[in-house]
Amino acid sequence: MKRLLFAVGLVFGALVLLGCARVSAEGEGDDAVVCLPDGTCLTAEELAARQNAEGDEDQVNDPAFVGEKREVDLSTQPWLVESVNLPANHPVFKREKIVWADSLLWAALPDVVPTVEVEKWLTDPPKDYAGKYLLIEVWATWCPPCRRSLNYLNYIAGKYKDDLAVVAICEMDEEAIRNMPGDHDMEHINYSLAVDTGRRFANAIHVTGIPHVILLEPMLGGVVWEGMPTLPGYELDGDTLEKFFAIGRRLREQGRFPGEPQVTFTVSEPTEQQRATRRHHDGDSKDTLGMPSQEPEEKQVEVPCLDQAPEIDGAAEPLWEKAAEITDFSAPWSDLPCEPTSVKLLRDDENLYMFWTVEDSTPTFADSQEKLDVVNEDRVEFFFRTNDTDDYYYCAEVPPKGAALDYRAKFFRKFDYDWSLPGLIHAGRITDTGYTVEVALPLSTLRSLGLVGEDQSVITGFFRADFTTGGDGPEVKQWIPWVDPDLDHAEFHIPSVYGRLILKK
Repeated sequence: MKRLLFAVGLVFGALVLLGCARVSAEGEGDDAVVCLPDGTCLTAEELAARQNAEGDEDQVNDPAFVGEKREVDLSTQPWLVESVNLPANHPVFKREKIVWADSLLWAALPDVVPTVEVEKWLTDPPKDYAGKYLLIEVWATWCPPCRRSLNYLNYIAGKYKDDLAVVAICEMDEEAIRNMPGDHDMEHINYSLAVDTGRRFANAIHVTGIPHVILLEPMLGGVVWEGMPTLPGYELDGDTLEKFFAIGRRLREQGRFPGEPQVTFTVSEPTEQQRATRRHHDGDSKDTLGMPSQEPEEKQVEVPCLDQAPEIDGAAEPLWEKAAEITDFSAPWSDLPCEPTSVKLLRDDENLYMFWTVEDSTPTFADSQEKLDVVNEDRVEFFFRTNDTDDYYYCAEVPPKGAALDYRAKFFRKFDYDWSLPGLIHAGRITDTGYTVEVALPLSTLRSLGLVGEDQSVITGFFRADFTTGGDGPEVKQWIPWVDPDLDHAEFHIPSVYGRLILKK
C-alpha cells in the first residue's frame, strides 16, 4: 500500500518536473554555480562549455559530473506512463540533467540511507515534519554557490513552513560556519543547520559537486527533485516548489500521509577515517575528496635493467623470469574473492616494459578500435604522476584486444581524451584462465613529461577493472588497485593510490 501511495506522488512529481521554470536566486556577487572536490568552482558559462564539449547540453557522460543512474523500470511501474499519458521514452522518466551524485530520482531515500547521521545540530533539528516535504542540502563554507544558497534556504523555509522542512548539512565545522564570508544572518535561521565533518550522508550518495539538494515527498521519503539548486535551466524555484506543495496539500486533506516522518536523523561522532575523506578548504590547505588525511606507507618496487628487450606480443617468454613482480593487488570495495592479478616489470635503456597476467572467470571484452569503448570491458590500467598534484597525470587503460584508452587528466577527474601517450605499444592474449597484456613505453616519454625523478623513480599506480556481463550488458564486478587508498568507495583518480617504481641502472 505504501508503494502505491508513493506511485501516486511520483505521477504528480512527473507533472511538476515537466513545468519547471527558470528563476535565478539572488545572492552574493560570485557567479559560480557549482564547486567540485578539487576546489574548482564553475560559472554557468564554464559549465555550458563543458557540457557542449560532450556534444549534448542535456546529458553529460563524464563520471566527473554524473553519478550512478537509477532509471525507472517501466515494466514494473506502468502506472507512471498511463497516468501521465506520455510515451515510455519521454525524458521525464529518466534523469538527464547533470547530477554530481548518485541519482536517486524516484527512489525512496530510506531504502538507500536508512538514517541520516549528523555530528551536531547548530540550530533545532527538524520537528513535526511528518506530512511535510523534506529538503536536504549538502554544502561547505568554502563553496561560494553554497553560501549564496543559504539565504534562499532561509527564505523558503520561512515562507513554506507549513509544507516544508529544510535541513542543511555542512561538511565543515562550526567555527568555519561562524567565520565564513558573506552576509549571513546566523542568528535568525528558519531551517535546521547541522555539521558533519565526516560527510557521511554526502559520501553515502557519492556527492562530488556542491551544493547538492534532494527534495523528498512525505509518503515514503521518495526523491522527487534532485541536483544543484542553481543549475541553469533546472533551478529549484518557487514555482516548482508551489506545484509540489499543492499536490501535498490535497493529499494531506485526503489523509494520505503517514503520522510519522519517513526520514530520520541521528547525532553521532564520525570516525577519524570518515573525517579523512572530506574536502577541506582552510586558506591554502586542501585535501581532495577521497584522500586520506595521512598518506599510507608508500609501496616501492625496483625495476631491473636488462640489455635485451622482450617482444611485445602478449606471450610470456623466458626473459620475464628476470623481472620484478607485483602480486599484492586487492579488491577493497567488494565482498567477492579477488582473482589473482600480477604485473612484471623490466626496463632497458629505451623502454619500460610490463607483462600483466590476469585470472578472470567472467571475461568481458569489446575488442573495439574505438578507445572510449574500453570503459565497459575488462582491462588493466597504469597511471603516472609527478609530485605536484596540480600537474597533469597520465593514464592508460589497456584491454587484451582492441584499442587502449590513453589520456591525461588533472585532479579531480578532469579528463583530456584527445591526448595520447606517445610511443605506447601493447599486445595481449586471451588465455584459458583469463588474459595477458604486454606493454612497452618509451623512457623518453616519461622523462619528457617530467615523470622520472632525480632518484630515477616514477610515481605509478597499477589497477585492474573487472567486469561481468549482466542482463543489460557489461557491469562492473570489482575495482582492483595495487595501493589500497583506504576509502569507503572505489576511486582511482586521487593522489593516494600510487606507489613508486625505482628504475635500476
